Order: sequence, then structure tokens, then C-alpha cells
Amino acid sequence: MSGPGSRPPVTIAVVNFNGARYLPDCLAAIAAQTVAPLETLVVDNDSTDGSAALAEGRPGVRVLRLGTNFGPGSARNAGLAAATTRLVLLMDNDVILQPDCLERLLEAFLARDADAPVALVQARTVFDDRPDLVQCDGGTIHFLGAMILRHGHLPVAGLGPAAEPVDSAITTAVLVDRDRIRSVGGFDEEFFIYFEDHDCAVRARLAGFELLAAGAAVVRHRGGTADLSFRTGGTYTARRFYLQLRNRWLFVLKNYPLRTLLALLPALAMFEAFSFGYTLKKGFLTTWFRAAFWMVGHAPQILARRREARARARVRLATLLQDGPYPLHPGLLKGGWQTRLVGLLDGATNTWWRVVRGIA
Repeated sequence: MSGPGSRPPVTIAVVNFNGARYLPDCLAAIAAQTVAPLETLVVDNDSTDGSAALAEGRPGVRVLRLGTNFGPGSARNAGLAAATTRLVLLMDNDVILQPDCLERLLEAFLARDADAPVALVQARTVFDDRPDLVQCDGGTIHFLGAMILRHGHLPVAGLGPAAEPVDSAITTAVLVDRDRIRSVGGFDEEFFIYFEDHDCAVRARLAGFELLAAGAAVVRHRGGTADLSFRTGGTYTARRFYLQLRNRWLFVLKNYPLRTLLALLPALAMFEAFSFGYTLKKGFLTTWFRAAFWMVGHAPQILARRREARARARVRLATLLQDGPYPLHPGLLKGGWQTRLVGLLDGATNTWWRVVRGIA
């Protein structure tokens, strides 16, 4: 890899699915970067709204039509495979890069990579309609498996621009070392969507690579995934519930050492009991069983992926796990009694984790 005094070429890979309302602004922001990418790939997940055609013919843009939608993780893998550069900026189609974003990501990567192997650098993600608030500055790993969004909903004004180490990331906009990400297996396409970026980032971290969040590199995040986004006022659909429930189970079973699973068993059981109660309240019982049957039916594949992930691990997972409130979306809690119940659950599970973390 080039030293901090030079800039290696970068490919930008934009994951697109029915993004006609977002893609033109996304590509315009890429064209306005202070450091131009070598090439921009629009990796299209079988869009039906004509958005792929909107990108074709633009200078420096190549459209990669996948023909089937296997999810954003699959599209990112395809973008990494098609890129001709080692550094690739993976981003979503509803993201607007600020003009110096790529330049700042490169600076952060090169400054740190001179001393330690960096797998990825995440841009600071702010809300498009509230650019004064951070959505995510990388993440940490809650001991029950979910990602805790670092600096989530905090004012930008109170945060510095320095690049800092993190233990997970979301792929709104991340500059990755293609070789290092692919060396840990890339994105697991079984997740389809949700947890696939968390899983990939954590596996890279466990393999001994560094992850960074660059506060000086800023992107604005717009509407989210059609039919799934909850932060824009949508309903919590059975499909979203299914994917988040199943994928959290998949993440934990893939990446947690056996002794950590055994140490956490009572806390995990408490959380699953709460989750099942929510399932009944929402009328998602069929969805819960569908997720459970998927896990059972895919047990051989899950065990194989677990063996691969654990074989690559060089860092002890328990040293990365964080306690604190479980990161539920605030829109899920509709009443005071629900908030109190979640508080009791957090208190019980956190107490158990603090007791066993030394042996996990």
C-alpha cells in the first residue's frame, strides 16, 4: 500500500436498488469530490424503476447489472470483485458525500495504515434533514449481539474530526481495503440485509485488522431502504422483524466463542423471552417460527461459517463486547410501561454480563 505522502487510486461502488429518486444526487456528489475516483461502479440489484439507466453514459460511471437481488451484501461483494483498485469506497445510493469526503477518508486510512493494517474507514453519517445530528460514527458490539451506533443522535458540534478506532461499522459510506475484507470472507450473503455490515466489520476486527471512524469525512444519509426503513416514519413490518430477528441469531452463532455463549446463556435466554413476548404482542408468531425454522434448516451451513469465522479470529471477542442499554429503535417503545420493562431487562442482563465477562 502507498505511503501517507501519496494517494492510491480508489473505486467507488454504489449499491443501487430502485434508487431513481436518490441516484442522480448521489452521482453528482461523487463527481464533485476534491479527489476524483478512478471509476464509479453502480452495482444494480435488479432495479425495476429505471434507475440503472439513469447512471449509464455518465462520465467515469460503469453500471454492473446483477440481474437478481440477493441483497446489499451480495452487491458489495460484486463491487469488490469488479473493482480494479485495492481501495474501494462502498456506499448506498441514498448517501450524499460532502465534497472532501473521499479525500478525508484517504487521509485517515493512509495515516493509520502506515503503522497498523486498516480494513476500513467509515465516514461520519449525519441525517440529511438534520445535518447537525450524527446518525453513526462507526459502532461497538453490544454483548447481546446488536451494534451500538457510536455517537448516535449526538450533536455534530460537540464532536471532533479526528479518526478514531471502532469495533464495527455500517456501510452507508466506508472506504475498505478490498484484499483485507475479502481475506475474512467478505460480506455474508445469507444475511440479505441487516447485520451483514456489522458481521463483516466484526469479523475483520476479530481477525486483527483495525477499523476507523473519520469524523472529518461527512456524508448525509437520506431516506433509507424502501419498504424497510423505520427511521423515516414507516411501520415495523413483519419482514423487517424477521430479518433482524434471524440475522441477530445468525451473527451471534457465527461469531461468539463457545465459552462466551455458555457464559451469556442466562442473559440470552432473558432477552429471547422478552423478544418472544414482543412477537406475540405484534402478532408476528408465524414470522418468529419462520426465522427459527430457517436457522434449524440451515444449521450445517451456519456451523461451517462459524468454523471459518472462528479459525480467522485473532482477537478475543469478550474484550470488544460492551454493556449498556440494548440498542432498540426508540419508535418501538409506545408506552411508559414498555420503557420500564425494557429498563428491567437491561438491568438484569447487564448485571449478569458484568458478573461473567471475566470468564467469557
